[in-house]
Formats: sequence, structure tokens, C-alpha cells
Amino acid sequence: MSNLIPRPDQPLQTQRVHAGFTRAEERELARRQNAEIARGIVGATRIQALGMVANVGMQSAALLYRQAELLSGGDPELHMQLNAIASQYTGSVGFELAQFSISG
Repeated sequence: MSNLIPRPDQPLQTQRVHAGFTRAEERELARRQNAEIARGIVGATRIQALGMVANVGMQSAALLYRQAELLSGGDPELHMQLNAIASQYTGSVGFELAQFSISG
């Protein structure tokens, strides 16, 4: 791959046509390569976004469970009610993570 920004000590290089390809075939090859690179970038971005959602969801769910424990103050009935809220949130995080795999 050639440099996009020419260096002062290097002249700008032109693309060489390979012996086995016509100009049209070479343009088609470059177009398909660019399409594959774009698909790879989109896939990597989706994986990073999925990781971010999973990380934030896990951390916030842990925070909710910890707060449920602290706020209940030893009351088992209140602890069960607060845990139900935290469990509902955890389920919604799981649903969002599942949406990433379905839409991808």
C-alpha cells in the first residue's frame, strides 16, 4: 500500500497495472477490497459497542444489587423487592445484548 501523504524525499508513486489485470479488473479489485475493509471496520465497531454495553450493564447491575443489599438494612422482604428491581434491569441489559447479535 502506498503512502497517502508523499514524503519530501519520495516522489509521488503512480499505481502500476499488474500484468494479469486490465484497468477495469484492477478497479473492480480495488472496489471489492475497499468493501471488505469497510465490512471489517463495521464488524469491529459493533464488537466494541457490544463490549461497552456489556461492561456498563454488568457494572450498573452490580451497583444495583449492592445498593439493594445496603438499602434493605437486613429486612428480607425489602431485600427481595429491591432485588426484583435489579433483576428486571439485568434482564433488560441482557435483552439489549441479544439485540446486537440479532441485528448483526
